[in-house]
Amino acid sequence: MRWLLSILLAFSLFSCENFTNKDQDVNQIPKHLLNQEEFTSMLTDSYYIESTIRQEVGKGANANEMSRYFYPQLFEKYHITEQDFKENIKYYARKPELMQQIQTDMVNRLAMKEEELTNQ
Repeated sequence: MRWLLSILLAFSLFSCENFTNKDQDVNQIPKHLLNQEEFTSMLTDSYYIESTIRQEVGKGANANEMSRYFYPQLFEKYHITEQDFKENIKYYARKPELMQQIQTDMVNRLAMKEEELTNQ
């Protein structure tokens, strides 16, 4: 849950941030930029991780320990570091049109997965 809150907070902060040289900052590309599809997939996967953590915390698990277990696997899956992930969030958060599409795609993926699981 800590990661999801961090992600949402980052989106909020970066979308409201007033940059001194906004055009340059918006166009600054992270060293390890995930394309829109990869970034959407990664955010969707992080949502699944946060859901799992919430369920396990309800059973007495430690959220920090679970985050330290799951998130390195997520970063490895996408061949990036935690810092790369933060830079990708920052990059996409500065592009509201792209971020809106990413969020829409993510919600659609989650809805399809929910429907799939419901119909089993």
